[in-house]
Amino acid sequence: MPIETIAYTDNDPTAFHVTERFEVYDGPTAIALDHLLNHLKIVLSSLDGRYEEAVRQSGRYAAYFEDFSAVGPLMFEDCFRLLKQVYAINRSKSHEERVALLDEIRSTIPFLDYQYPGQPLDADSDDTAPDATDLP
Repeated sequence: MPIETIAYTDNDPTAFHVTERFEVYDGPTAIALDHLLNHLKIVLSSLDGRYEEAVRQSGRYAAYFEDFSAVGPLMFEDCFRLLKQVYAINRSKSHEERVALLDEIRSTIPFLDYQYPGQPLDADSDDTAPDATDLP
């Protein structure tokens, strides 16, 4: 896994980007994994404050916004639920069941669009969650 050292400015602390490419074989698994990774980026991020906008836009976490230490445990719990759902979706035999499992988790845990500074825009950069019908 590549690890890149980043220094945002002379005044900011050094950060590290850890990147990996995941190979999955269907759209619902890819979308569920993207959902999980966006949550993990926010849980782990405290350097630049950009997580604030994603949290503010989310009804589920907005009530905790003033105290990120309060939203952190909820987001961690949601990450665990998302990880379990990625596993369930990946193991499911039918596309219809994978889509249903994806829809189930997306109805309870909001999609958070989060970009690191300088990160190229990706499929979910238009502030909307990818749709399971967009991918096979």
